[in-house]
Amino acid sequence: MTRIKNNDIIISKGGIKLKTNIKKQLLHLLEEKGTLIAVHRGSSTGNIIENTIASTICATKMGADIVELDIVKSTDGVFYGFHSKMELRLFGREFDLETMSSSEIDKLQFINTNMKPTGYKVERIADILNKFKGNTIFNLDRCWLYLDELLPFLDEFDMYDQLIIKSPPEDKFLDLFARLNDKILYMPIARNMEQIEKILEHEIKPVAIELIFTDLDSQVVSETTIGRLKKADLLLWANAVIVGPKNVIAGPLTDDKSIIEGYDNGWGKLIDMGFDIIQTDWPSLLKEYRQNRQKKEK
Repeated sequence: MTRIKNNDIIISKGGIKLKTNIKKQLLHLLEEKGTLIAVHRGSSTGNIIENTIASTICATKMGADIVELDIVKSTDGVFYGFHSKMELRLFGREFDLETMSSSEIDKLQFINTNMKPTGYKVERIADILNKFKGNTIFNLDRCWLYLDELLPFLDEFDMYDQLIIKSPPEDKFLDLFARLNDKILYMPIARNMEQIEKILEHEIKPVAIELIFTDLDSQVVSETTIGRLKKADLLLWANAVIVGPKNVIAGPLTDDKSIIEGYDNGWGKLIDMGFDIIQTDWPSLLKEYRQNRQKKEK
């Protein structure tokens, strides 16, 4: 159970009316900036490694409003910032980090883009959260396998207004977070209309919804669907990151298209469609585009 208490504060932005102080920081950012920038695993290149304090600092300096943080768990129950199945790329050898104890994980050292030791180790979620308590908003990803243990752990930090927890829209997750309405910032992931209808019909009150679509003809992103989601007071999250040629997340409106063919052709279209939050690997470029777009609109 969480310790966060409900409030009666109402904040409005673009037709969104959300009760409780838990959503205040997020909506203030949206009101101030128009479109929020979420950064994929923090900003990492060179010697800076993803899902770390360093990548979070880098992301915020490059314009991040939200930083995605992947979570795994050691065999003895310690949570770390790491994306599973990335061991070969980040350590130079194949193994399964999630089969290791915390004492074993603590001895690991990342390699950089030159395949040399970085000096950085896998960081505990507790250390990351404590470092950024009071400022940075995180999207906690890939954590739904551990919710029974993770939620009591997160209670200790008293920072649910900085944590967006997402999951697939399975019944067990929707039922769980419905019991925590107005206490946790929850975001289900929807890939089709069946999932969207399920979320809308459920008593759950998510703060946002991540829409996954393969093309712009998808009913998931039709004007009617987006209108219904806005009417339900949901912030719309799009992921412009390309994680692989067969893993299409935001149809053709990707980071690559935005950078190579022009920002208006990718990120701009997502904003025009009504998306409130765009996830990217290129926060400084998206921030520049957001600023220039806002200047033109004035």
